[in-house]
Amino acid sequence: MQIFAVVAVSLLGLFAADPVKTAAPPSRQDPIVLAVDRLSFLVGDWNGDGMLASPEKSVTQKGPWKIEKAFGDRFIRLEFDAVVDGGAGGNNRFVGYFTFDPESKKYRTIWLNVDNSNMQFQETGDLDPEGRTLTLISEQSRKDGTRVKVRSVFHRVDENHVTVEDHPLDEAGKPIRKSFGFDLTR
Repeated sequence: MQIFAVVAVSLLGLFAADPVKTAAPPSRQDPIVLAVDRLSFLVGDWNGDGMLASPEKSVTQKGPWKIEKAFGDRFIRLEFDAVVDGGAGGNNRFVGYFTFDPESKKYRTIWLNVDNSNMQFQETGDLDPEGRTLTLISEQSRKDGTRVKVRSVFHRVDENHVTVEDHPLDEAGKPIRKSFGFDLTR
């Protein structure tokens, strides 16, 4: 009987499932992780005043931005929910993901409007050598259906202060006007 118990325990040991192994964190040598780490100045909970403008009018917006690393530190996830004109204009709500493309050596983003799934755009750009200014270019649809290039700039003023600005560009690539902006502090 004891032999049977020893054999049963041995057999159970052979068929016991290994504990679930978690995926190893990405290597700190991963070029995507290294590049995304350079955007760490954006990570945090931010709040501030902003503006949103069309050629016809300009409105104020205010609200929080939550920025965190995501997906094994290979992305930065940005989310903001800004109240427009004290609530009279509703909310301006977007979620964005920033990453790095090692093949093109460019940062890439995708932005999705939380309330309007048709309103989304992608950007491509560079971080300056000092790691203070991320400049991105996108092509976005206007209300009339035409397309316009837009330059977005995220600038680290200091450790607790970041500015964000969008400018539509003319055919020569020059800014037409400021169409979006935020002055953020944590």
